Amino acid sequence: MCRIRCFEQRALNRYNAGNIGGWLILSIGQESVAVAVRLAMKNTDHSFCGTRGMHHALASGLSMNKIMAELYGKITGANFGKSGNLGLHHPEGHFWGIYATCAAQTPIAAGLAFQMKYKNTGGVAFCLLGEGSVNQGVFHETLNLAKLFGLPVLFIIENNQYAMCTSERRGTAFRDCIARRAEAYDMEWQCVDEGHDLPSLYHHIAVAAEKVRSTQQPFLLEVRTYRYYGFTVS
Repeated sequence: MCRIRCFEQRALNRYNAGNIGGWLILSIGQESVAVAVRLAMKNTDHSFCGTRGMHHALASGLSMNKIMAELYGKITGANFGKSGNLGLHHPEGHFWGIYATCAAQTPIAAGLAFQMKYKNTGGVAFCLLGEGSVNQGVFHETLNLAKLFGLPVLFIIENNQYAMCTSERRGTAFRDCIARRAEAYDMEWQCVDEGHDLPSLYHHIAVAAEKVRSTQQPFLLEVRTYRYYGFTVS
């Protein structure tokens, strides 16, 4: 968690100094989610995330040098300097990338979950998304198919309370918590308030992942957290 925080603070410093251009989307305040996910993952599992995903890239083991080089636009970067903040992925760490389009990662994660179920690998697809993504049509299509096909995918909503710059109450209609929407698809769900308590968060994610693994059914988990910077630094 400290490594993620220090790296992102250094990236912010370099961005403000004019060394980094384009988008810089920080995860400061949400480090515990990425670490808890990695602690809960097994060798057969895979992960995907949305626009805010530098903490997941770092937690997956992607080199800090490669990430910083990517932010600088260097050929030695994680994606040869071609895509910056939004082009991070780490196949060796089973991290299949940051997806800039809202909720675009959800059907891709479900697709990989379908493959794992078909090949009986026993793996779980961890799909990280922001609370703004739950208002996208493709998210609901994916939940519907995931339940119909019985796919081993764990959807984790990192609810930092602001979709871009709009508060959740102004942009999302819900009762109690967003994860309750899973009831419409006869899917198990849970809402966790301890988004900054690593031991507690790890416990809830690990239990949910094992439930997905054993039942071969999807699960929607909402983690309430907070980010301390804007949607993007620019």
